[in-house]
Amino acid sequence: MSNHKPKGEKRKSHENLSDISIDHGFVAPYEICANSLNLFQFLISGYLFDHRSFTSLYNQSLKNEWKEIFINERERLKRIKPNENSVIKCFLLNRLLHQYEQNPHGFVQQTKCLHDEIKLRMRSHFPKWESEDLFREVRYWQDIQNRRHLFHFNYKEEEHMPNLPTLLMLQKAMTNWCQFLIRHCQTNVSFLNNGGNNLFIKLIEHSFIIVVQPTGPDGVPVTHYKTDKFGQSAKLNARIVCLLDSDVLQNSVRLSNIDVTLCSLNQDVNDKGLKQTPIVWQTQHITSAEGESVSIFYTDVQNLTVKKTYSRRCSGLLYSNLCQLKFRIKVKIIFHLSDGTNSMFEHDIELLSQPFGISSHSQHSPNIIAKIFLYEIEHILEKERKVINPDILTEYTHRYHTRMLGVKTKEHTIQFIHEVFSKAFNDIENRMTTMNLKSLIEKRLTQFISQIKVFVDYPILTIILFLGICNKTKVDKSLLGTPEEPQMLLRFNDLWNHQYNESPEVRCIIHNGKLTKASISRKAFIDEMCIFIYESTIEAVKQTVIFSYSGGHVFCDFQCYYNEAIFVLSKMKPPGTNDYQPLIPILWKTMPQHNTEEIFQSQSNSLSTDLLYPSNSNLTNDRLLIACTANQQDLQNNATILNFKVTIPVAANINPDPIVHYLEEKFRELLEVQNKNFSETQSIQSLQAITPSFHIIDADMDQDMHLSVNEFDNDQNRELQTPILQTDSLFDLLNDDSLPS
Repeated sequence: MSNHKPKGEKRKSHENLSDISIDHGFVAPYEICANSLNLFQFLISGYLFDHRSFTSLYNQSLKNEWKEIFINERERLKRIKPNENSVIKCFLLNRLLHQYEQNPHGFVQQTKCLHDEIKLRMRSHFPKWESEDLFREVRYWQDIQNRRHLFHFNYKEEEHMPNLPTLLMLQKAMTNWCQFLIRHCQTNVSFLNNGGNNLFIKLIEHSFIIVVQPTGPDGVPVTHYKTDKFGQSAKLNARIVCLLDSDVLQNSVRLSNIDVTLCSLNQDVNDKGLKQTPIVWQTQHITSAEGESVSIFYTDVQNLTVKKTYSRRCSGLLYSNLCQLKFRIKVKIIFHLSDGTNSMFEHDIELLSQPFGISSHSQHSPNIIAKIFLYEIEHILEKERKVINPDILTEYTHRYHTRMLGVKTKEHTIQFIHEVFSKAFNDIENRMTTMNLKSLIEKRLTQFISQIKVFVDYPILTIILFLGICNKTKVDKSLLGTPEEPQMLLRFNDLWNHQYNESPEVRCIIHNGKLTKASISRKAFIDEMCIFIYESTIEAVKQTVIFSYSGGHVFCDFQCYYNEAIFVLSKMKPPGTNDYQPLIPILWKTMPQHNTEEIFQSQSNSLSTDLLYPSNSNLTNDRLLIACTANQQDLQNNATILNFKVTIPVAANINPDPIVHYLEEKFRELLEVQNKNFSETQSIQSLQAITPSFHIIDADMDQDMHLSVNEFDNDQNRELQTPILQTDSLFDLLNDDSLPS
């Protein structure tokens, strides 16, 4: 999670108080400080404190304790309109507060180290460089910055290389070199024609750096277009910085507006690209670590025109291929000669951005990012003269994970990533798949990227006891709980069967003598997390063992995320404060003996056949079964009677009313949706009533209860999609009677 400028805090002029953390985010986006990795990245990323910078927080902490800062921020959240982000921020504040209270001195020391590290990366004093040394350092900086677009690279990444220079060092050195050449030309008129022009060309070609590669609103190299009366457009952020100080060279250097062209990355596409509105240069005043005022000449891309309404050119090529931006700049250097005349040197420079994608919907983003991922790796390996292998893919997936989240990748996740890519190479070698290697790697990358996106959406998952991306078979078998001491873990759903356009799910696995699995609903993720964290404060379940590779943990460890403010900020109320509770948890509790692994698996057939189980099925007593039939006689009369049979376990002493009413509502909603989705182009002979008929049958007493509900449907031959009822909710598992009381 890169340290971009916090939203809502405007830059101040250089005459006023400087802010070194904001300045660092401006000149070195994507650069993640080593002292900010993991929990402390929330102090600097701009997500948690979106109205204040880290420098502002740090300076306040020198006067007041961090504890007071966190408590005041939590109170501020309670005064604004509640939303999901506020709840997540409250979780994070509670954890930071807990971390501080555990070791106040250690917390203060690490924030000081982080502040000092940022200052270190804002130095402008540079070592003694020859011109070729300077150009080599510029190329090295640009190469690392290009990689940082997707992958985390530290400024002291390679032991055989010196620390990556700061952008301010490069700017000061390049400005000094430019001043030297200009003065030399002014005193030696023939210098320009005797090799001096080549020196100026090299200077200009190393004086412009793309510090922010094309990035969509979600912080990844994918943007989504929208259509309006002017055509199709998209939000996109990119930034170019000039390494020539605008204040120092204001009378000698002239830069044109920048021409921007949107092009396809595919060289085979015969397309000149789509010209954009030219962008203009601006000046940003920042302060170096030495306290010197520095003027940065920069320009930003913020919007992209994808297709104009009056254009006949098809823009489909841009959607099916990766894209890049082409920037064209005209540079003029003016020499003020001693005789009062002026001489001028002109040179045009062209910059090409890293690839990015344009799509119609965010569900395509993981696959597009995977394509860019492979493109970037291929070019990196080409320079290093290496070939792709599982080790390299694991390394760069790990770097992508850290770059996107600002946390270190867990060892078990790195091992699993390596297992997945090793299996891909083995499958190709042993001809166990019809896919080629690149397609198979892209598929696996897409699955990983899709799961990493969930961390981005819910940052709380990056720091809680969550296994995340892991070998689900291996970790599930690691649970060896008993009724007296249950064990639990949190992980993602199975990677192998995950589809990139599906939302990954968070699974909760509990073993108390038998294995029970639950899902935390993405639609109600925050609400369920509130209940989950609240339950960790209850004596009855808080000693449940949490499986983790980081050591021994119990359920009560989640208390560090709890404060009553989470229920103020969410739509939930603490359990026990409502007279009425959700139906499904109560319903499940009335059937304690059902097998959660076998519950409600349903496939749909035509209305003229049994949908789940044929009428002559041997219905066992330990399962809750549903059968759906249609009355054939009524089908011939264009009227449909749907008969639903529910068989209840013999030992379950339950009231059937909740089941009946629940099924009634669900099928009512189902039929309404189907009516809305029914094609308007299809001929409708008549609208006949469908009467779902619910039968509650006691498997032992063979007693029958009947309920009919009138609904409407447009086509008696259309399939009825019966709902798949999920396994137990997480809330139910935490309150299950089988857990120790």
